[in-house]
Amino acid sequence: MRNAHNGSIANWLPPHFYNQEQCGGGAFIDLGAHTIYLLEWILGQAKNISATCTSVTNRTVEDNVVAVIEFQKGAIGVAETSFVSVYTPLTLEISGTKGSLVVKSDVQYANEATAGKWVVADNVPATLPSPLVQWVEGVTQNKEISITIDDAISLTRIISAGYQSHESGQEKEV
Repeated sequence: MRNAHNGSIANWLPPHFYNQEQCGGGAFIDLGAHTIYLLEWILGQAKNISATCTSVTNRTVEDNVVAVIEFQKGAIGVAETSFVSVYTPLTLEISGTKGSLVVKSDVQYANEATAGKWVVADNVPATLPSPLVQWVEGVTQNKEISITIDDAISLTRIISAGYQSHESGQEKEV
């Protein structure tokens, strides 16, 4: 999964995004959070992570990251996030033994039933409200919130292990 934009090279991110104390990190903790929780929702509980972070713009926090995550059931996910990428839309790619799925501006898939030809999905379910909207509606209207405290704790563990992996140069257990 890739979640990237050009905020650092186009200078449209606010200055506090580069302040370690205020934000806790850079692209990995900001955009990377979205790639990681989505990968964990799809692939199950994370087991190990190996992350590489760079600062292309030489700021005090990373602006370019790739993390490889091994999941408990044997799947491998790649979380790519960047503040220095142009023309790279949010992209989710899933490849397996029976077929593949790509989500960008639309949803496309190929499998045995399509004879390996890519098909644009026309019956895609509606998206959930953003986590922030869910939280506000949960608090103010007693609506269900799909993100739990366990999701937040797991996300924090994965990101923390990713930063430790980068610092040590070694894979870290989540």
